[in-house]
Amino acid sequence: MLWGLLLHTATLGDFGAIEAVSTISDWFRMSTFFLVSGFFAVMLHDRYGAGRFLRNRYMALAIPLVTTLLLLNPITLWLVFRFHNGDAFPDFGWMEVLSAVNGTLQGAEGPMIWHLHLWFLISLLFFATMAVPLVPVLAALLARYRVQPTLDRIPRALMPLVVACAVTLSVLVMRLVFKIAIEPVFDSWVIRATLSYWPYFILGMLLFMTPGLWALLHRIDPLTIAASAGVTALALLLKDAAVSSTLTEVFSVAGWELGRCAAIFALLYLFRRFFDKANEKMRSMSRSIYSVYLVHYLTIYALANAFKTVWEVDAGMYFVVVTLTLLITTMLHRHVIEKVDILMFLLNGKVGLRGAVPVPAERAH
Repeated sequence: MLWGLLLHTATLGDFGAIEAVSTISDWFRMSTFFLVSGFFAVMLHDRYGAGRFLRNRYMALAIPLVTTLLLLNPITLWLVFRFHNGDAFPDFGWMEVLSAVNGTLQGAEGPMIWHLHLWFLISLLFFATMAVPLVPVLAALLARYRVQPTLDRIPRALMPLVVACAVTLSVLVMRLVFKIAIEPVFDSWVIRATLSYWPYFILGMLLFMTPGLWALLHRIDPLTIAASAGVTALALLLKDAAVSSTLTEVFSVAGWELGRCAAIFALLYLFRRFFDKANEKMRSMSRSIYSVYLVHYLTIYALANAFKTVWEVDAGMYFVVVTLTLLITTMLHRHVIEKVDILMFLLNGKVGLRGAVPVPAERAH
C-alpha cells in the first residue's frame, strides 16, 4: 500500500527513471496484496463464520469506499484537473471536471478516473462475497481429491513453478471470460482487473487451507523466473515475426503472470526472513496504513498544486511530495482520525475502538 504512494505521486509528471515505479508495481504489488487478502479471508471466515465474516468485510470495505468516493474523490479530481489542465482551462468548473472524467473533454490530461485508487476496494468486496460459497467448495475438493498427498508426490523444487503455471492459466481463462462475455456488453477496466486478480485471491485462500504448500512457496525460485523470461522472449519473437496478435498477447500475458508469481514467492521469502517478528513500529504502521492510503491521493495533489506556482515539476518535487504526504497522512490518522469515532467508522469501518485496551502479544497469537 505504501508503494501506491510512490506510484500515484508519479502521475504528477514525467520523472524519467522514476517512472519505473509503475512497472515494478505491476510486477508484484496488487497480486501480492490480493494473495495475502485471500489468505486472511479464510482465517477470518473460519474464526467468525460466514455471516459475521461478511458483516466484518462489508463494514471495513464498503463504508470507507462510499465515504472516499463521495467526500474525498470529488475534491481530489478537482485538484487533479487544476494541476494538469488549469493552464489550458483557466476558468474551469465542475462541468469541465465531469467531462474530463467521462472522457468527453478534448485535451484533458492527468488521471481523471472516477474511482482513482479505490478500485481495489470494489474488487475486495466481490472477492469477499464470493469467498463465502468458495470456502466450503474448496475445502470439499481438497478433502475429496486428497490434494495434500498429491502435492507431496510433486518434487519440492518444482512446486513454485507448478503453482505459477496454474495461476497463469487461471488468469488467461479469466481474461478470456471477460473478452467474450463481458467486454462486448460493458467494457469496464475495474471488472477486467478484478477478474484478472481473482486467481491470486483464490490462491491465497488455498494456501491458508494447505499449510504445507504455503511453506514451499517462500523462496526465490530460479525455475519460475526462467520460465517467465523464456515465455516473454517467445512473445517478443512472435511479435517480431508478425504472428497472430492474439497468440502473441497470450504468451505476453503468460510471461508477465509467471513473473508476478516469481515476485510474490520472493517477497514471501524475504518477509519471512527479515520481517517475521512483530514490533511496535510495524503495528503502528498497520494501524494507520488504511487511512494513509485512502487520503494520500488527495494529499499528493493538494501539495502539488501548492508547490506548482513556485517549483518546477521535477524529481525534487516528487520526493518532497512523497515524504510530506506520508508524514501528513500518518499524523492525520494518529492525531485526528484515530481519536474521533465517526472518522474511524467512515474511513476505517471500525466501531468503538477508541480507548480500547490493547490485546497482549501472547494472547494476540
